[in-house]
Amino acid sequence: MYTIFINDLTINLTKNPPEKEQFIEVDADIETWLREYWPRLWDTKVIGQLYLQSDDVERLWMSIQNMYTIIEAAGGLVTNSEDEVLFIHRLGKWDLPKGKLEKGEDIPECALREVEEECGIVGHEIVGQLPDTNHTYFIKGKPILKRTYWFKMKIEGKPELTPQVEEDITETVWFDESKWNEVEQNTYPSISYLLQLHRVGDK
Repeated sequence: MYTIFINDLTINLTKNPPEKEQFIEVDADIETWLREYWPRLWDTKVIGQLYLQSDDVERLWMSIQNMYTIIEAAGGLVTNSEDEVLFIHRLGKWDLPKGKLEKGEDIPECALREVEEECGIVGHEIVGQLPDTNHTYFIKGKPILKRTYWFKMKIEGKPELTPQVEEDITETVWFDESKWNEVEQNTYPSISYLLQLHRVGDK
């Protein structure tokens, strides 16, 4: 299953949608179906989960990607020795540190660098990987699909944090799970998705 985040709508591409979930069946002529229906999803104000059911999920995914310019980024869900997670506050929303892949840079290197630059820490290391996220937006009317590769990271102790203000980061904090509700009330669906996976993975 592939997942795409459009505004506050989470779209899942699947052959077998879960029971009792909202789904739309995609016609066998995928490209024609997308030309007619996908622009409606771009403009949607719907919140929550939507499943697109297709017998050929791989082709549907490739056809959707062909409608966008792809930008790659990487970031980290960082925990300290007290099992607190590192969050940043940027442009009015809680987020996890991440940034675009630079030329000649490999993906894990990008993730480590972005965490260091955005939060002012060193010594963090990758200990696992989370699913990629794909979210869409427009730049000067051009549709962009940003694919972010996510890694689980750990760091010893509880280092002080320094926000990268030139990247519009106003706050960097360590939050334990009791404060995640505060984050999820003002964050992106993709970040809530990653936090849920982190919760499950720790049990």
